[in-house]
Amino acid sequence: MENLTNNSNVIDCPRAYTADDTKAVVPVILVCICFVGVVGNMGVIYVVYKFRQMNPLFLNLAVADLLFSLFALPIYSAFYATKHTILIGDFTCKILYYLTYVTMGVSIYSLVAICLLRYFGIKYPIHIRTMLGRGTSYKAAGVTWLVMLLLNIPILILMTEQGGRTCALRSGEIYLYYIYVAVVSGVDFIVPAIIIAILSTFIIIHVLHIQKEQRHLSEFEKDGFHRASKRATKRLMLLVILVFSLFIVCWAPMHVLFLRLVLNMGVADDRPCIWKQVTDYAFLIAQMLAFCNSSLNPILYNFVSKKFRMTFSRALCPLYYKEKNEENTTDISRRMTISYRTDADIDASESAYQLAPLRPLNSLIKKN
Repeated sequence: MENLTNNSNVIDCPRAYTADDTKAVVPVILVCICFVGVVGNMGVIYVVYKFRQMNPLFLNLAVADLLFSLFALPIYSAFYATKHTILIGDFTCKILYYLTYVTMGVSIYSLVAICLLRYFGIKYPIHIRTMLGRGTSYKAAGVTWLVMLLLNIPILILMTEQGGRTCALRSGEIYLYYIYVAVVSGVDFIVPAIIIAILSTFIIIHVLHIQKEQRHLSEFEKDGFHRASKRATKRLMLLVILVFSLFIVCWAPMHVLFLRLVLNMGVADDRPCIWKQVTDYAFLIAQMLAFCNSSLNPILYNFVSKKFRMTFSRALCPLYYKEKNEENTTDISRRMTISYRTDADIDASESAYQLAPLRPLNSLIKKN
C-alpha cells in the first residue's frame, strides 16, 4: 500500500528503516493480525448465522474483514518477509488492491446501511416496520457488495505491477492519480463517513425527542414497544458509533498521508531528511493500523455486548459450555424442586390458616 506513486522530484535521503528491519518485525505482526482476524470474524459469522444475535449487516462486515485477512494480509506479509523481492505478477497486484479497497468499502457502507435502516425504522415506525426485517438487511448486504465491486473497478485499471515486484499506479497523466484518490479516499472513505455522521446525529436527536415527549406521559400511556425499541436503538447506535470510530482511527491516517502525497506530486520535496524519515515511520504505522481494523471488530463486539460475548464463547468452547449448562440445569432443577415443595407447604398452611376463621361464619349464615 505504500508503493503507489512515482514522484521524480524527491531529494535522496536515507530511509528511516531498511528492508531488513521490517523483514524481522512486520511479518510477525501481520501473521498475528491475520490469525486474530480469521478466528474472530469466523466466530462473528457463526454467531450471527447460528444464533441470530446481531444485525445481518454485521455479518456483511465480518465477511469483508475475513476475506481481507485470508487473502490480502498473507500477500502483504510476504512482501515484507521477502524484502519486496517476491514475484507477484500483474493479476495478483490488481486483485490485491481491488480486494483491499472493496472490503474496506463494504465495511463502512455496511455501517451506512445499518444507520439508514435504523433511521427509517424510528422515523416511520408504522409505515415500514414490516419492511425492516432480516430479509431487508440481507438484501442491503447484497447491494452493498454489488455497489462496491462496481465502484472500485477503476482500481483494476489503474494498478499495475512494475518489475514483477512492486504494485504502483500506471505511469501517465496526473489525472490518473486524481481518479484513484476520488475512488479510494472519496467513495470508499470520506463520503460514507459523512453519511454515517449525519444519520447518527439524526437518530440521536430523534431518540432524545421521543424521550422528551414521553416524560409527560404516565406509565400506562407509554407504549412498551417504543420503550423497547428505544433501548434497542441506543444499544445498536452505541455499537455502530464504536465500530465507526474504530474504522476512522484505523484508516484515517493512511488516507491523510496518501492525500498529502498525491497533492504534493510535481512539487519539489525540499524538506529536511529528518521529516522524510518521520513520514516513512508514519506510513508504516498507518499501514499497520489499517491492517489491524480487520481483526479488532470482533474484539469490540465482545467488549460491548454481553450477549455476544457469551454466545461467542459458547461457539469457541461448545463442549465446556454444554457440560456447564448441564450442571447449571441440574442445580436449577434441584433448587426449583426444593423451592416448589417449600412453597407448596407454605401455601397449604396459609390456606388452612386463612380459611379456618371463615367456617363458623358460613355456618352461622346457613343457620339463619
